[in-house]
Amino acid sequence: MEKYLLTAKAIKTIGLKGDIKIYSSTTFEDLRYKKGSILYLKNNDEYLPYEIEKASFKGGNIFQIKLKNVDTIEDAEKIIN
Repeated sequence: MEKYLLTAKAIKTIGLKGDIKIYSSTTFEDLRYKKGSILYLKNNDEYLPYEIEKASFKGGNIFQIKLKNVDTIEDAEKIIN
C-alpha cells in the first residue's frame, strides 16, 4: 500500500473557474505548489492525481491553486466535498 503525506486541506472554492483555497501544513511550499506539481487528493478511499496549473501565496499558510481539468466551480466543489 502506498503512503501519502498530508500537505494541505482544501478550504473553499474561489470564483467560478475552479480555483481552490487551501491551507498548507507543510514546508517547501514553493516546490510543492508550483506549476506542474502533482497533488494526490483523497476521494473516499482512493487518491486521485491532479496537476497544478497555477498557485499563488495569499498570506500565512493560505494558497490559491488552479488544478488542471478543474474548470468550473462545480468541479472544484466536488474536490472540497
